[in-house]
Amino acid sequence: MGLIFLKFISERFERKYAQLKEEGAGFENDRTEYTSEGIYFVPSDASWREIVAKCITDDVGMFIDHAIHHIEQENPGLKGVLPKYYARAELDKSRLIDLIRLFDENIDTETSIVTLGRVYEYCLMKFSEQEGRRAGEFYTPHIVVRTLVGMINARHGQLYDSCCGSGGLFIAAQ
Repeated sequence: MGLIFLKFISERFERKYAQLKEEGAGFENDRTEYTSEGIYFVPSDASWREIVAKCITDDVGMFIDHAIHHIEQENPGLKGVLPKYYARAELDKSRLIDLIRLFDENIDTETSIVTLGRVYEYCLMKFSEQEGRRAGEFYTPHIVVRTLVGMINARHGQLYDSCCGSGGLFIAAQ
């Protein structure tokens, strides 16, 4: 999930950067232009494009951890939120590289933030399948969520999710 989030914030930042650069007023390095729209500031050496470029080396895990550290420095609200374990020796670097390429080629963060939610929900589902009954506290199957949303006709207004777990109810009600 950390990689998907990195891709999302990086691409969102790059789109805003390109827009500001095109406007030509010189505000592309003004953090308030980004934060005012809920966009995290991503240093160029921590961008998703740079992560993909580093996929040719086994040091990609170390580079990702370094990129996360830089993003945290630029965005104090993210400190300690993103995982920094990609450089661990026991992490299969070839699988990490394959995963980065898969995300780069198949996840379009520009179309909608819902994409991020759906990928997150899919990862939780796979986790719960592996963990069995113990994972029930993290994941409610999609069919149950869809049934609940249909029963309460949650399409607009305020919605109260008493469990507020993964946010699947909010995503389905959108």
